[in-house]
Amino acid sequence: MVTSILEKKYFITLSVFFIFLVTIIFIGYKFIYIPYKETAKVLEFFSKGYTLQGIYELRYPLSPEFYDAIKKFKSYVDVNEMISATKRQAQYLALQNQINPHFLYNSLEGIRGEAISAGLNSLAEMTEALATFFRYIISNMEHLVTLEDELESIENYFMIHCIIKCNR
Repeated sequence: MVTSILEKKYFITLSVFFIFLVTIIFIGYKFIYIPYKETAKVLEFFSKGYTLQGIYELRYPLSPEFYDAIKKFKSYVDVNEMISATKRQAQYLALQNQINPHFLYNSLEGIRGEAISAGLNSLAEMTEALATFFRYIISNMEHLVTLEDELESIENYFMIHCIIKCNR
């Protein structure tokens, strides 16, 4: 009878220890191993260049410091992307601003040449005044100009309107 009681105590102790061990293993698996594997997988994909988005959405960061580092990294990437996009836009606008005035000047010079060859001197003068006026406006948008340059621009503008009114 004494052995039976000892066996029951031993069995109960062994059962409690086994349940405790299974619980510890389950908790370790659920809250340590699975988060570690998921984070490691996302970081592996990121290091191979497959994804950038998933790195910001880690469900289980390894530590608060790691999470803060990821947030800081995201802010750097966002700033760099914004700077890159802004730089590309500025380059595009600079190129567009170079092309448009040249196209305008070349077109006006072509019209002026046709007017001269057709003997339309007033049209040639008006086209030249218009080209000079546009060149002045476009090239001096951000700079201070002399009073002489401003008066010359006003004369070109006035000449355009005089030629238009005189030919009516």
